[in-house]
Amino acid sequence: RARLDLDYRQPANAGALLAIDATLQGGELLYGNTYVALTDAPVHARVDARQLAHGDWDVPHLSWQDGDALAIEGAATLAADGTPSRLELAARSATLETVPARYLSGWLGLAGLSDLGLEGAFDARLRVEDGCLANIDAAFHDVSVLDPRQRFRIEGLDGDLRHAADAGVESELRWRQGQLYGLAFGAIRLPLRSDGGTLRLREPADLAMLGGEVRLEGFTLRLPEAGSSLRIGFGLALDGLDLGQLSRALGWPEFGGTLSGRIPSARYADERLDFD
Repeated sequence: RARLDLDYRQPANAGALLAIDATLQGGELLYGNTYVALTDAPVHARVDARQLAHGDWDVPHLSWQDGDALAIEGAATLAADGTPSRLELAARSATLETVPARYLSGWLGLAGLSDLGLEGAFDARLRVEDGCLANIDAAFHDVSVLDPRQRFRIEGLDGDLRHAADAGVESELRWRQGQLYGLAFGAIRLPLRSDGGTLRLREPADLAMLGGEVRLEGFTLRLPEAGSSLRIGFGLALDGLDLGQLSRALGWPEFGGTLSGRIPSARYADERLDFD
């Protein structure tokens, strides 16, 4: 069910002007891999656009208001086929619980995470230029990530995540505890710096696990760009992990002793993981 106000004008010797003001109650939308499934709660959407030369569109204002679930304000420049060449958005969610089912199921399904649960709140600002992420400034507020198949869990994610393709910015993430395939781990602090398009740890990060400690060293992440895929680099050190706890968590015959070791350097790129 929808109520729609449409204002379309074609001035002489100028590009078309378009304004859409809509209230939606229920319905579904598929755009690429983004699948939106609305409830009966009213959602208000607004788009103002002006046609440019060669059929492109300038969108000085767009908004999407879905109560506490998701609010978006932004602007964009669209090619004639609707592809965004520039996109600036500010988004917030005060109740992340409803976001996966309403907005993320298409993308989560591709990753095998279709029933992923989220709790907490977040807000973010991002800018995309020519299909590449130029800036992001996100804040997480007591967020929990829950996999119903119990492969992983993160509780109490807080802090900021900042990335800039052309400047140096710092941020920090942290969480209280979590679990990976039945292996519980403790709190961690991740001091980050983004510089030259690469996100990296400013210092090693220590994580309590299986009665010992896991240290993440030299972590770097470079987002996909034109002609290149996601690239990740890291080093990993294990100190005093209890093999008894490990074998019980994985359902193995119980072993005694401890496990320590180090992977000085590893790299992931083009769906390949290389270890030194």
